[in-house]
Amino acid sequence: MKVHDKCFWVAETKTNNPTTDVYVLGTLYYDGDPAKWKSEMGSPNTALYGQIKSSLCTNMQKALKNSNSDISKAWTGCSLIKLTEFSAQSKITLKKKSLDPLQTKNNYAFLYANIRNSLQSYSSVKPSNYYYGRVMRVSESHLLTPCIAALLTTFSALLIISH
Repeated sequence: MKVHDKCFWVAETKTNNPTTDVYVLGTLYYDGDPAKWKSEMGSPNTALYGQIKSSLCTNMQKALKNSNSDISKAWTGCSLIKLTEFSAQSKITLKKKSLDPLQTKNNYAFLYANIRNSLQSYSSVKPSNYYYGRVMRVSESHLLTPCIAALLTTFSALLIISH
């Protein structure tokens, strides 16, 4: 995979109600087990993709309500960014004004940990639809870590070639 295929950054827009986007990467589950992949799952234009988005976002919101009302009160929306056979990437949008100042200190690390723990705990409920059964990462950018890994790999390869 090329570096530019994995790397992009989301520009923030300025509004009267500033929001922050939190990206979640995890394994899609259905009714207690990893979801069985169907080709139409990967296409945003299919009904199944829409059903997965709806279930996943609803279950993420329920998870946050169950464990942390402050974060759930900040919820303004959710979208499914990408769905592959091995992972689901989604974006949660939160109102900054509704977040507890303690959760947004130190580059949102506490907020990300709370969201990850909430989603992981909720997976034990085993909803009878789509949800994150395993959360791999919660961060400010859903592609930042793979991007850095790709850049480091490219840099290492260049060093080897030059010697």
